[in-house]
Amino acid sequence: MIEKNIRKILDTIQIHSPYPEKVTLVAVTKNRSVSEIREAIRCGVKVIGENRVQESEEKFALLGALSVQKHFIGHLQTNKVNKAVELFDMIESVDSERLAGALNVAAKATGKVLPVLIQVNIARDPRKFGIFEENMEDFLKKALLWPHLKIQGFMTIGRLEADEAEQKKYFQALHSLFEQMRTAKFSGMDLQYLSMGMSGDFIPALECGATMIRIGSGIFD
Repeated sequence: MIEKNIRKILDTIQIHSPYPEKVTLVAVTKNRSVSEIREAIRCGVKVIGENRVQESEEKFALLGALSVQKHFIGHLQTNKVNKAVELFDMIESVDSERLAGALNVAAKATGKVLPVLIQVNIARDPRKFGIFEENMEDFLKKALLWPHLKIQGFMTIGRLEADEAEQKKYFQALHSLFEQMRTAKFSGMDLQYLSMGMSGDFIPALECGATMIRIGSGIFD
C-alpha cells in the first residue's frame, strides 16, 4: 500500500507541478511505526518530517544510519531547540524572531549552519503560528543577526476548513511573496524552497508553485 501511494503521489506531482523536477516529497511520519518509515524509505522517500522532538529522538535511534533527510515541521518550543538542532537536517517551521535567535545560538554551539524555512501565516489564521506577510521583509533583513541559520525558503499550513479556491488564493499569495523576496536577494540568501500543501490540499499547492509537499495520511493510510 505504501509503495502504491507513493507512486500515485509522484505521478500527481508530474501532472500538476509546473516544475516537477524541483518538487521534494516530505513523508510526514509522526505517529508512524519504524517499520512503516523503513518501508517508505525503501520505496524512494528521501525526506521525512516529524513534529515532536522526543518522539523523533526515539524513532531516529531505531532507524539507525538509513540515508534519509530529517525535517522538523511542527511548532518548536525554545526549550527543545538544542535537541532539535542535534536531530534534524532542516527546521521548516521558524515562526518567530525569538525562535530564530535560539536556533542560531544552538547551531553555533554545535558548529553548524542550520538550513531553515520561515513559517508564514499567509491566511492570518489565529490558530496558526508564523510571520505575517507584511512583516516578512523586516524579518529577512534581520537574518544577519543569525549567521548560523541558512534561510532557504518559506513554509505555510493551509486553513483546514478552506475550500480549494480559497486554499489556492493563499498558496498563490505565498508564491508571490516568495518570488518577491527571492528577487530582493536579502543578505545573499538563496531562497529555494516553498513548502506548502499536505494530504488534503497538495494538488492546489503544486499548481501554485510548491517545491515541497508534506504528506502523511496520503502515504500511510
